[in-house]
Amino acid sequence: MSILAAVLFLLSSGQDSLATLLPEGTCAGCTVLRTERYAGSALAGYINGGAELYKEYGFVSLTMEEVRLPGGEDLVVEAYRMRTPAAAYGIFSISRSGCATPDTAFTHFCGGTTQIQCAAGEWYMRITNGTGSPVARESSLELLRSLVSRTGQPRYPLPSLFAEPALAAYAGELVLMSGPLGVQNGLPDWEDLLDGAAEYTLHAVRLQGDQGILAELRFSRAQDAVGVATKLGVDVNDERLRVAVGAPKRHVLWTSPLTLRILETTLFPPDLDPYLEVLSRPRH
Repeated sequence: MSILAAVLFLLSSGQDSLATLLPEGTCAGCTVLRTERYAGSALAGYINGGAELYKEYGFVSLTMEEVRLPGGEDLVVEAYRMRTPAAAYGIFSISRSGCATPDTAFTHFCGGTTQIQCAAGEWYMRITNGTGSPVARESSLELLRSLVSRTGQPRYPLPSLFAEPALAAYAGELVLMSGPLGVQNGLPDWEDLLDGAAEYTLHAVRLQGDQGILAELRFSRAQDAVGVATKLGVDVNDERLRVAVGAPKRHVLWTSPLTLRILETTLFPPDLDPYLEVLSRPRH
């Protein structure tokens, strides 16, 4: 790491609760083989070709430690500090895959055979092992629980639309995007719709059986909201459930001049009705 990168890391981390990932006593018999720290643009030296996506979400700093377990297996432990809990949840949501193992100790969690990850407050954390053995998986979980407990930060609250009981099955699939790179990775179907919009937060899930997309789009600037409304053929001040112009078929509802709900689907009544009911419920 360059001297400048090291200085930037120290300035950005301040009193970070995770500046050291494996403090003494955390993992009996474990050895830290390597520690690396990155901040700002220096992340490009660690992530080949993917740093710009992290930057778009709001990357602050990264601490990475390679840890050897007592039995000789190695773990790679990464703790990404993001600017906000929304940024941490966003990069987690766009990065997760192969989520086969639930764990009620975490709110936003994805567990697989060789990798586990979660979002906790401003932190996105990921632990990777090379074998997928029971020992490696259990050690990874224990270490992740320790890291989460040390953040002392609340979970990221999902929008009320996605807290509806009818959408409970999608809680682990919700993706948050806030820029063109996030949309390219998470919802490329909507690149044209959002082209030109500069400041927004998009939460979206794909419906089961390739039946469509349910999303809530919040804008920071009125001109971005108007631009998207024009493409959809609706008025931002018309707070009624409408069908947008063109294809694919989109049911749209402005809950405020800056907040838009969209249901893009191939469904027809009566299968469509439960989703329209959820879409139309007031925000709370």
